[in-house]
Amino acid sequence: MNQGPRGAQDLVHAMEMGAGRRWVQRWLVIMAVLAVGGIYLMREARNFSNPEAMDLGQLGRNLAAGRGYTTRLVRPLSFHLLQERAKETGQPQAGLLQKPHPDLHNPPVYPVMLAGLFKVLPERLWTSLTQDPFRQRPWPETFITLFNLGWLALGTWLVWRLGSRWFDWEVGLMSAAVYAGTELLWRMSSNGLPAPFLMVLVLVLADVLVRLDETGAELAPGLLPPLGRPLRLAATAGVVIGVGFLTRYAFGFVLIPAVAWMLMTHVRRWAVVPACLLAFAVVVAPWIGRNYHVSGRLLGTAGSAMLA
Repeated sequence: MNQGPRGAQDLVHAMEMGAGRRWVQRWLVIMAVLAVGGIYLMREARNFSNPEAMDLGQLGRNLAAGRGYTTRLVRPLSFHLLQERAKETGQPQAGLLQKPHPDLHNPPVYPVMLAGLFKVLPERLWTSLTQDPFRQRPWPETFITLFNLGWLALGTWLVWRLGSRWFDWEVGLMSAAVYAGTELLWRMSSNGLPAPFLMVLVLVLADVLVRLDETGAELAPGLLPPLGRPLRLAATAGVVIGVGFLTRYAFGFVLIPAVAWMLMTHVRRWAVVPACLLAFAVVVAPWIGRNYHVSGRLLGTAGSAMLA
């Protein structure tokens, strides 16, 4: 039966050679990441320069303040769609501009995450601008950057995990170091957009698809694996793609190569593909239905933006 260290000598031995050594290494890595993140925030991070980041931020603020999924950025096209929808449904068109304007441009996942972030922070930090003339960056932007840096850290861990699982520990460590040391990814984490979260979804999807491909690999040729695990993994892939679609609509195109890959490689293709498509549809259908109910279009104004 294993026992903990009984004295100072046993404790030192555990810290140098035993399980304590791994915990010390992990804490050192965590502290190094936090230190680098703090230095980056103070020295290199810049204010949001992308209007889309500011738009997503105000959507998160409105949700956190209890105003629903409404926006103060009233686009002429979205107002026109609301007018046309009011005509179709026989509702009064007068006073549309005076009512809270539903956002028809942005998918909901990232603003909802920002709303959750704001709700755990003191209200004064995300509802007012800084009065300090030496502090040029508002507090909400700083916290959103920290939030995205957390997704960057999670992505680094996933890269290490995938590299170690597919190859070996050294490959995983080198891949994670390259991922975490890429300055472009740090800039993407500080611009207020959901790119770091989407990269995490891509890594999770890759892991799920590889696990799906490995189901039944231990069986003799010609034998079919049980359906339970492949169906769960395929449904998980559909959910991941659905969440990505509800973060940025263009992510939905990932469904095409994922389904094509299942059709070409998996022996249970005619079961796993419907499971993936059904899970994707279940995730995105409520939001698509909301858009159509409000504006008469499945993607609101986002489809027109893609065409433009």
